[in-house]
This record gives sequence, structure tokens and C-alpha cells, in this order.
Amino acid sequence: MVQAARIIAREISELIEKGAYREIKEAVSSFHFADVVEILRELPDDKAVVFFRILPKDLAADVFAELEKDEQENLLRQLTDETLRGLINEMAPDDRTDLLEEMPANVVTRLISLLPVETRNRALELLRYPEDSAGRLMTTEYVAVRPDWTVQEVLNYLREIEIDSETIYYIYVIDDERHLVGVLSLREVIFADPEARIKDIMHRDVIAARTTQDQEEVVHLMKKYDLLALPVVDKENRLVGIITIDDAMDIQEEEATEDFQKMASMGTVEESYFHTSSWMLIRKRLGWLTALLLTESLTGTIMRQHENLLNTFVVLAFFIPTIIGTGGNTGTQSSTLVIRGLALGEIRPKEWLKVFLKEIFIGLILGLSMGLILALRVLVDGQGINIAVVVGLSVCAVILIANLFGALLPLLARALRLDPAVMAGPLITTFVDITALWIYIQIARVILFPGSG
Repeated sequence: MVQAARIIAREISELIEKGAYREIKEAVSSFHFADVVEILRELPDDKAVVFFRILPKDLAADVFAELEKDEQENLLRQLTDETLRGLINEMAPDDRTDLLEEMPANVVTRLISLLPVETRNRALELLRYPEDSAGRLMTTEYVAVRPDWTVQEVLNYLREIEIDSETIYYIYVIDDERHLVGVLSLREVIFADPEARIKDIMHRDVIAARTTQDQEEVVHLMKKYDLLALPVVDKENRLVGIITIDDAMDIQEEEATEDFQKMASMGTVEESYFHTSSWMLIRKRLGWLTALLLTESLTGTIMRQHENLLNTFVVLAFFIPTIIGTGGNTGTQSSTLVIRGLALGEIRPKEWLKVFLKEIFIGLILGLSMGLILALRVLVDGQGINIAVVVGLSVCAVILIANLFGALLPLLARALRLDPAVMAGPLITTFVDITALWIYIQIARVILFPGSG
């Protein structure tokens, strides 16, 4: 599509130069907003603004919501208040909340002033919910009916109201005080007896999220129960909004990206690669790299403290990269499995003992296997039985310890209300490197210098 977007962008650029704005509007009005975003990005800045102004209001709102933060800021600086007023009023409430949350204070003040009083109050109310909560994620556009309505009355009501198609997967049932009491799918309503009362056919056990519930939990709920939309209620069980599947998918992508970045031991970067400045990427990476560098330097300290041993048996130094590398790989494997289990709800922190016992068994089998392989390799190289035993036992012990570290540290992080992804990748590897070297040196001292203390 990128190549096609470039071709279309060139054609649109030529039409803009000719002033054929109506022709452009008619041509793109049937385009999907995702395709329009790609076309917009292929246009020069001056023509991109003109093109954006030409778009129909509803299409422009969808396109704007998909743009990166810096692209949105660039457009906002060039759009008139009249254009902006139509744009932000046309945006879905959840997209508008995202925009107000991310923009600088002076831009937010300008945007808020352009909203009608009722819409402004609703936008400010959504912003009061905790960051990354269901309240911030939800849209206030949904279909709610009363339990004593007939199916025919509901169908008539649906024909009368104007509502986004993505928010009409389900019909929610509320009482006089807006308490959520039931739900039906649109399909069930369409095929039901027109004279039937909603209270007689609705599902009373409604799966719902609280406004303060974390967005990750919301995604888990929607995935677990295969929901296309999830109602959001306040502490008194009053329906205040819904979260749709497209927003849940965006959150899942966002959370996965954040976990990948944390597993690589770097700060969270919210924008895409080319929309994040080099200095920002340096700042997000430098702190962690410095901490890991200083921690990793402890391996040099351990080696200096046992310089005599290494000088006497120089061959021991040859196997240091192999042993600490194997330990780091083992720790990364086990941490990845446990972090995934925690993310999917397959593992809970209180089950740490079951994880501990399982990983001891796994670590022993892996350790004995790898230790035997490396010991045989040492013997084949003609290094002698003592060196083979030292290397074999060290690998076995290191793999066992690394396996336990990799499995239990993410559980500890979750118990401390930290993101388990932090306990992965370079952090686990660095921690295991230091431990592995210490274990290797201690086993060598015991076997090669018995009684040395």
C-alpha cells in the first residue's frame, strides 16, 4: 500500500495545485481512514494541511486519531479554530481523551475552549480517571435501553438515534438510576419476537469493568469472554461507558511494546521509531546501560580477587564466556516463560512454590545434560579430569541457579507491584553473569585447591 499511497499522493498534489478540491473530496470520501493516513504522510507539509482540510469531517476525525503525536501537533498549529472545532467535536470521546492527555498544556487549553459546554464537561470527566484505566479508555457512546421496553420499541429506537457502528455490538439494559442490569447482542434483538419484553430475554450476568480497573485487566476480560465490547460501570454499578475491541487491540499492542522495551532494559518509548528523536532514544537507553555496565564490572572484581587461581590454571579462563553465556541464556528462557504466564493469567504470584519446584526439576535436567556435554568436550580437548569436573559441575550449578532466578524474579516483581518484564533480558543476564562467575570460581577452588579455605 505504501507504493500505492505515493502514487495517489502525487496525483492529489497535482490536483491541489490546480485547486480541484471538490474532486479530491469526492475521490477520498470512500477511502478507509488507514489508507488516507498513509497518503497524508506522503504529501509535503504545506499540501498535507490543505489535503486534511478537504477531508469530510468524520473521515478527518478518524485520520487525526491515527496520527503520531508529533504529526498531530504539527497539524494543530496550522489549523484554524473553526476547522479544529469541527474536528474535535467529530472525534470519538476516547480518541479525544487520548489527544487531550498527550498534547502540551497550551494546546489542551485551546482545544477545550472550542468544545461545547456539555462535551467539555464530559471530556474533563474522562481525564479525571487514573491513567491507563478503563475510565480513560472508554467511550461514552453506547446504546442503553430499559428492561420494560419491547423488542419492537428497541428496534424503533435504534433507527432514530445516530451512533457509531462500532459501539452497537451489544444493547445494554439499565434501570431508572442507570444501574447496569442486563445485556443483549444486536443479533438477539433482531431475531427476537417483536412483542417480547427486554427483561424476559436479556442476560442478567453482565461482564463489566470498573472505571478504575487497569487497562491490561480490561483486555484480559475481553479476551477471556470473547467480547466485542465491554461495559464500564462506576462504583455504584451505573453504566458510564463501553470499551470496544479496536481500543482493546491498541492497548494490547501498546502493552506488548512496553514489555518488549522493558525486557530489553530501556525506558518506555511511546512513539514509533522514526517519530522519536535520537536524543530521546539515547535518554531512554543510557540510564539502563550505565547501570548494567557498572553492575557487569563486578565480574572483573571477582576475577581480580582470584587472580592466582586463574594464573595457575589459565585454562579455566577459556570457559568463563561459555559458562556465563549459558547461564544468561537459561535465565532469559525461564523468565520469558514466566512473564508470558503472568501476562496471560496462567501463573499467579501466590503459586511461586509450584513454579519453584517445577523449575528445580527442569533446571537439574538441563544442568546435568549441559554439564555432561561440556565436561566431555573438555576431556576430548585433553584438559584433564579435574578441569572437566570443575567445568561440568559449574555449568550444572549455574543453569540450576539461573533457571530459578529467571522464574522467581518476575514473580517477585509482580508481588511488589512492579512490571515483571523489568526482570528479564539484560537485567537477568547481568545478574546471572556475576553469580555464574562466583560459582565457577568457588567450585574450582574446592576441587583444584582442596583445603585452601
